[in-house]
Order: sequence, then structure tokens, then C-alpha cells
Amino acid sequence: MNIWIIWCGTVWAAVAKNLIKYHKNVNIKGIYTLYPNSSKSAKLYVTYPELFKKSFAEILDDSGVDVIVETMGWIDIAKDIIIRSLQAEKSVVTANKDLMATHGTELFQIAKVNNVELKYEAAVCGAIPIINAIEHWLAGDRIKSIKWILNGTSNYILSKLTENPELEYKEVLEEAMKLWYAESDPTNDVEWLDAAYKVILLAKVAFWADIKLEDMQIKWISHLKQVHISQAKKMGMKIKLLGVIEKKWDRIKAFVRPEFVAIDSPLGMTNGVINAVEVVGENSTTFFSGPGAGGDATAVAVVSDILGLR
Repeated sequence: MNIWIIWCGTVWAAVAKNLIKYHKNVNIKGIYTLYPNSSKSAKLYVTYPELFKKSFAEILDDSGVDVIVETMGWIDIAKDIIIRSLQAEKSVVTANKDLMATHGTELFQIAKVNNVELKYEAAVCGAIPIINAIEHWLAGDRIKSIKWILNGTSNYILSKLTENPELEYKEVLEEAMKLWYAESDPTNDVEWLDAAYKVILLAKVAFWADIKLEDMQIKWISHLKQVHISQAKKMGMKIKLLGVIEKKWDRIKAFVRPEFVAIDSPLGMTNGVINAVEVVGENSTTFFSGPGAGGDATAVAVVSDILGLR
């Protein structure tokens, strides 16, 4: 299998490392980025300068390329790149939750017309294969609700604040950015967009529901202080940023907000950059947990999507 990788950020570096180390049957044929000398790509650029291409047109014209891996983020530029890739009859693997939440339906139609695949497992829960689980493992049940800790960065910050009463939110956020658990602009992670987009994506997978941002109740964690953390402790609780989707009769209710959870509950015991998902069906309740932030965890999902292509 021959692939091109678009962009050179944290996820890209982890995907390339994963493929080179474990999957010799997947050939990285080219890399397109505007910044080959960036800190995340410089080492590979020095070792394999021939992989780095200056023109995206080379990808579209290369008949030997099977898969395009898009790890750049953003919406408009990524949308154009993915559409052109699909129209060139190349399958696409993306981790772009913003794009998939806002334009996923359109992109799937283009993929279908061109008889190629579009996969996005990495857009939701890092290394937890929740999309695959809902579409396949739990397809025999009727799902009633999904409740989950869906942002590893926010969970890391809340866990750190709970364990260290002397720290405040801004200090922990800066630490998360240094560890690459948060992007250089962390707004998407620690306020509401990242979590809200994940709710939108899973609502489509689990319930075929077209949830809009304006339909959701959304609150974020940047306003939290140690006084809130200590109040929760006194009640035997922790504060977690939760995404919830519930179906009652024909109505879908969805929200993202900090919630109290019992300290000894599965969600309460989920700390650090770990994500956790509880799927409740009419005949089963299934709990998943795993790393949900950082390049390596996201790369697991990206590479799994690549290997799962027909």
C-alpha cells in the first residue's frame, strides 16, 4: 500500500513513526507540507529528504498512490484537499473532527460516487475504536445513550487540578501544551469545539442524527477554579468534562459540560489523558477506555484505519 501524508504536525510525526517501525508493508511515498524544517519533521526531513514534495498536484497525478492521510486540521483547506483526493479516486484517512462534523455528509457522498473510502476513527476518541465498535460490535443492539469523557486534554487538566490543590487552571494548561496534549492554540481542546464536534460525529454514527452546535447545551472548563474542585471532593465526587447523547422515544438530547461523577465510578476513576466511553443499549452496557490525547494515541487510530482499507 502506497500512501501520501498531508502536513507535518504532532499526529503526522506519530503516524510516520508508527508506520516505519511496525508496518513495512505500508510505503510512505510522499509527504506534503509547507514547513519541512519544523521541529516535528526536521529529523525525518534530514534522513529522507526525497519524501518531501513541494506540490500537492504531485499527489493527484501519482497513479501509484492508494491512500491520502490528512493530519493538518482546520476546515477549508483540508476540505479542498480531501475532495480533490477523493475525486482522484484515492481513499482518505483523516483525524479532522472539525471537518467531519461540519461537512462529513458531503464528503461521504463524494467518496461513494468515486468508489473510494473515507475513514475518520481518529477524529473521536484517540486509540479507542468507538466508531468501529458502534458500527460493528454493537450493531446487534439498540443504543439508548452514550456518555463519555471525550477530550483527553481536558481530562488531563481536571485530573491534575484534582491531584494538586496548589495549582490553577492556567498553570496546568501550559504544562499540557508543553507535553503536546494541547495544541499551540488550545481553545479547541479546553473550551467547547473539540468536545462538541465529537458529540456531533457520534450522534451520526449511533443514531443517524444530524445534531447542530446550536442544538446542544455546551459549557467548558476554562472557568473552573480550585474552589469548585474542593467542593466536589467534599461530596465524594470529581468534576469531569462529559459528552452525553441520549435517545428517548424519537428525541435526541445532546450536551457537553463539566459534571459531578462519583469518585469510585468508572468515569470517576478515569484520569490523565485517558478517554472513557459508556455505551448503554437495550440489551447491553459496554465500557471502553484508552488514551485520547497525544500523537501516539491518535496515530493508533489513523494507522488502524489505513490497514483496514479494502
